[in-house]
Amino acid sequence: MAAPMDRLNNLGLENSDINESLSKQNQEICSLCLKESSRYTCPRCNVRYCSLACYRSEKHGGCSEAFYHDCVVEDLADTAASSDDQKQVMDILERQKVVAQEEEEELNEVEDQIDLEERLYGLDLDGDSAEIWNRLTEKERNEFNQMLEDGRLANLVTVWTPWWNVQNKEMVLEVDVEEKLLPGQPPIVENLPDITKLLTKSHPSSDIRYNMVNVLYSYAFVCRLHNGGHVDCPTDAVQDLLAVCRVLDQTVVCTSVGEALQMCLNNVQTSCTRWNVTSEFMLSVIADVKKLISGPHKILPLNFMLSALSDIIHLLKTAHTAIQTDSKCSSSKYKYNKKVLKKRIFHADKKSRFLLSWCQRYGMAVQELVPEITLEMEMRLSDVSDVTKTKQQLEEQWGGVKPKPKTQLIQEIG
Repeated sequence: MAAPMDRLNNLGLENSDINESLSKQNQEICSLCLKESSRYTCPRCNVRYCSLACYRSEKHGGCSEAFYHDCVVEDLADTAASSDDQKQVMDILERQKVVAQEEEEELNEVEDQIDLEERLYGLDLDGDSAEIWNRLTEKERNEFNQMLEDGRLANLVTVWTPWWNVQNKEMVLEVDVEEKLLPGQPPIVENLPDITKLLTKSHPSSDIRYNMVNVLYSYAFVCRLHNGGHVDCPTDAVQDLLAVCRVLDQTVVCTSVGEALQMCLNNVQTSCTRWNVTSEFMLSVIADVKKLISGPHKILPLNFMLSALSDIIHLLKTAHTAIQTDSKCSSSKYKYNKKVLKKRIFHADKKSRFLLSWCQRYGMAVQELVPEITLEMEMRLSDVSDVTKTKQQLEEQWGGVKPKPKTQLIQEIG
């Protein structure tokens, strides 16, 4: 069987016609290296080249590889080689093709990575989330949302530990203990007027303590929903907060712990497709409410509630600024009317500041609700457990998640 290299040499290296026109060809420059005089012409693409090295070079790789492939295929067809030999050679060519495709895909991934790094250069990956989102391509945004929906993104993200669950071993019972905060705990807003100055002609309602339960649940839910990054995406977090918390978004007064919690749970269930959270997650937030109300220590009983309300005020202010600077609302995944949302934020901010002033003087009244909150949590968790067991029993009887269709026992003959 003639080797492919012999066929290449027969194209011109021993051809008398080329020898006759050699002097004329030497006057032309090689189209591949652009240095030496060209001596040959490729029979496939008609490019002029000076040597075998240029013929095999990367610039001419596609054409030369195709030529070698054709030569091998022709030799296989012209020889009496066995079918096994032909299959072996074809397998080698196919593997080379696959390797070339994989190398090309890897090169494209590297180029995409370099392009992404250039677009994100100079940005703070923790603080400039809105600008980072704007610099992503439409394909990258769709891929991110898809990873978020199917759960792949959750495997890449470290679960956030709430600041109210962090144990501060260095906290001691000293005179200046009121000035200390747990790691990550939001600073408390200062210089707010006392509630007695805001209500000069009346006393605050005792039902405000139930409103606090509603607000604290909504706050803890949004913090966990955004994995502690609620301030990094303020417009989304604020809309989530107002969607759960009727006390801040509407003129609502709660009259019991059960009512305050049920309002939040109903709003979450109504928007379950928006957040895709489980019943267990919804009820676990009640434990966060209990922790926020209990505080870090008996000497600082109101510390956590004051920090939570202060963080809400900070979030509302940050969202208002973001709306002002974002003319097209491009940094939010929710569509909203700027004028309407700014009005809702304004009223929520006023209510949050009122609750913070009230809590500074009457916050101990909320702590009296801890036993009721514990009872509500246990009852609701027990109900969910009973429902889960019943569901499992029914699925075992059905042999699946749905009952089998009933068979028709009697058929009417017309």
